[in-house]
Amino acid sequence: MALFTLLGHALSLVFPLTALTLLVNLPEAISSTRTAADWVSLLVHLGVMVGAGAMTAFLWRFKMLLPSGRPLKAEEQVPLDELVDSLRAAMRLFRPDAVRITERYQLEAVCVPRNGFALFNRNVLLLGLPTLQALTTKQAEAAITRVLCWPNTLKGWVLHTIDCQQQCWQQYHAAYRTQRTVGARIMAALFNLYWPTCRRLSAPALCLNELERDALLVQHVCVDDVLELLAVDTVVRRYLAEQFWPAMLETAKDDAQPPHAHALFANMLREQLTQDNIDRWLDEAMHESMAERAVQPTLSVRVANLACRHVEPVTLVDESAAETLLQEALDSVIKQIDEIWRLSVRHRWHREFAKHAEGRARLAALRRRAMTRSIQGRDAMTYAKLAKHYLEPAEAVSVYRQIAKMNPDDPKILLGVGRLLLSHRIGDGVALVQQATRLDARMATKAQEILDQFRIPGQITARATSPASHVA
Repeated sequence: MALFTLLGHALSLVFPLTALTLLVNLPEAISSTRTAADWVSLLVHLGVMVGAGAMTAFLWRFKMLLPSGRPLKAEEQVPLDELVDSLRAAMRLFRPDAVRITERYQLEAVCVPRNGFALFNRNVLLLGLPTLQALTTKQAEAAITRVLCWPNTLKGWVLHTIDCQQQCWQQYHAAYRTQRTVGARIMAALFNLYWPTCRRLSAPALCLNELERDALLVQHVCVDDVLELLAVDTVVRRYLAEQFWPAMLETAKDDAQPPHAHALFANMLREQLTQDNIDRWLDEAMHESMAERAVQPTLSVRVANLACRHVEPVTLVDESAAETLLQEALDSVIKQIDEIWRLSVRHRWHREFAKHAEGRARLAALRRRAMTRSIQGRDAMTYAKLAKHYLEPAEAVSVYRQIAKMNPDDPKILLGVGRLLLSHRIGDGVALVQQATRLDARMATKAQEILDQFRIPGQITARATSPASHVA
């Protein structure tokens, strides 16, 4: 596994080694040219040597850019430097060569090559602005310690090396694919062959590296603080994936321009995140199964690795590491990170806005058509879906009833409309589901599932024989 990861160096080093070897053997090749075949061999020798030399020059001149984000100015980095220096007084930490604030939820140290040879790398500390906004200063200290702490065992060094090499190969794989030069295309072809297998084989090692870093952190930080960090990280990731980013994307319905997401994040996180969601997400994370080839271990595996059985429920506080580490620069950083993020998603936002505009136009056309004639078949289901997506609940329910009246003999439409009505807790949906079953007995299983899904004790049951008037 480790040897295959290190094999990535051969993709670049093969060119200077080949050029050097052929150059050393060039005098002998010239002196041995006596026949026409020898001259052909010499031309091949020269061609391969020149090609390898050209690739060596390309790789040496190739400049690997730092990850996207906002670099911290010297005066802005003072609080972070003071924090790292205070931590270095108690333990051995890598000193980052650069610090960048990014628009993503992340806090990690990455190895960034300087050129096409992954031999002279820079350690770059990436601080995601959402991460700093979500964590307290104490939690941020623990997270920074975790990513900068030196391994203290041979196993830790091996896993750390594999992780660093993986980061380099991933960056090369992405960078070469964006270039249009001959050298970049050659390297892109080589990495297209190498990278998928390397990623698959090294996944277990990357997972072990995460566990090793957790165990290393416990040697310097109280285990309760580490468990709290794991819990907060789990909760915030779920909030971002299931609530915050979907809410931001929802604004594309009405606005072609992305919102200022990072300016809204801190307040929305603390206002919208309920204790019920926190408890539920932690419980689900503790029962999540480990996926094969997973790079990130599950929460339960990480907790067990620390010789613990569970994590305590957490409560987010108003304190933010962003305020402590960025201080007066915070407002400026938020504005610039928002601009970086808005620029990166603008094309996607325009596509979403155009899609929603098309959906609204389609809905308006179907509503006009429904005034003069019935809508049936696939158009009826499209009408219902668009009404659910773009209309207020009361208007949508009116459309559902209208569709049911226009399609009294279509079991699929009745079943779908019945489900939509039940989603609004309107018991008339039961009658439509049962009517669909009477029209087509094959709908019985699906109807049973729908009734079970929305069953309310005493009012809606799977064996209901008459429609409920209203479910509330």
